[in-house]
Amino acid sequence: MASHGEDTDGLPRDTSHGHQYLSPEGTETPRLLEVEREENSEDTDDLDSSIGTEFPSGTTSLLSNIFNYKYENGRRYHAFRDGKYTLPNDEEEQDRLDLYHHVWSMMLGGELYIAPIERPQRALDIGTGTGIWAIDFADRHPECQIIGNDLSPVQPEWVPPNVKFEIDDAEMPWAFSKREKFDFIHLRNMAGSFQNWDEVIRQCFIHAKPGGFVEVHDFDYILLNGPLDNPRPIDPKSPLKRWWHLTVAAGDTAGRPFVSGSSFLTRLEAAGFQHVTGRWEYWPFAAWHKQKNVRERGMYAQLGLKEGLIPYSIALLTRFSGWSKDDVDQLCKDAAAELMASPPKEQYWCKAWFVYGQKPFDATDLQEGAAMA
Repeated sequence: MASHGEDTDGLPRDTSHGHQYLSPEGTETPRLLEVEREENSEDTDDLDSSIGTEFPSGTTSLLSNIFNYKYENGRRYHAFRDGKYTLPNDEEEQDRLDLYHHVWSMMLGGELYIAPIERPQRALDIGTGTGIWAIDFADRHPECQIIGNDLSPVQPEWVPPNVKFEIDDAEMPWAFSKREKFDFIHLRNMAGSFQNWDEVIRQCFIHAKPGGFVEVHDFDYILLNGPLDNPRPIDPKSPLKRWWHLTVAAGDTAGRPFVSGSSFLTRLEAAGFQHVTGRWEYWPFAAWHKQKNVRERGMYAQLGLKEGLIPYSIALLTRFSGWSKDDVDQLCKDAAAELMASPPKEQYWCKAWFVYGQKPFDATDLQEGAAMA
C-alpha cells in the first residue's frame, strides 16, 4: 500500500512516489509516455496516450506538445487541450493535491471509497492528478487493472504493475470498447473541470459494467460558519467569503461551474443509476471542531485551502473577470490572513460529499443508447 510518512513539521508526506514497483517480470519499468493516433483520425488533438515501454513511430512531436507546458502568472499549466482546466499542474499544486488526498482518506477512516464493490477487475480514475488515489487503489486491489486519466502527465515514474496512466480528455467521447467496461469509476474534486457534467455522468453509465459502480467525491462549494447545531453568520466584509464568491462566480462565467457535490444524488439517478447513496462530512478550514479527528482534519484542510487560494482563482479571475495578477495576489493575501488567524476567529467549513450509484444488472444497449441522447 502506498504509504504516508511525517516530516519534522508533523504534516503528511506522500512517500509512494519514492516506491520502485516491479513489473510482473521483476524488472523496473521506466516511465515513458506512449501516444497513439485514434483509428482513422488525422486530428492530432484526439489522442490516446498511456504509459508504455517504447514510443511508436511518428509521435515525437506529439510528445513534445504534451510536455510543452504553458506558463502564466508564475504558474505552470497543462498543454494538452490547452486552457480547459484552470488549475496549475506544477509541483506546488501536486503537493496540495496529495495533501487533499490525505484529508479525503481521513474522512473515510483510511478508506478510498464507500461503494460496496467486491473484487473489481477494471477501474477508472477520471482526473487522476498525481495518481495517488489510483496507486492506493491498485495496491489494495492487486487483482484489478486500473486506468487513471488526466490532461497532465504528472504521475510518478514507478507504479504498481496493475496501473496505467493515460493522457485523455474526459469531455471527449470515450474510446473504450464494449469489452473494456469498468466495475468501478471514480471522480474526485472535479467540480469546475467540465462544461457538461451530465454528459460526463452519462459516459460513466455507458462504460460501467452492469452492476458496476460510479462514485463522486466533491464539495458543496458553499462556505459555512459554525457547526450545524450552532451556525454563525459570516461577516459580509470577510476577505475569505469575498475570495470564495468571486472564484465560484468566475467558474460560472468560464462555463465550468463548481457544481454542488450533493447534486450528484440527482445527476446519477437521472443517468440511470440505481441505489444512489450519499453522505457528507465536515471539511473544516481550521482546527475548531470539538471532535478530535475533525480538528485534525481541519488542520490539514486549512493548509490545503491556503495553498489553494492562488491556484483556484488566478486563472479564472485574470482570464474571465478582468483582474490583474497583482489584484488577485492581494485578494488571496487578505483571504489567507483571515483563514490562518490563530486562534481561528471563525469556524469556517463546507460539506464534502461522497455519492455513489450502481448501474442496473439488466441494463440494455437500448438504455445505454438513451444515455447517449
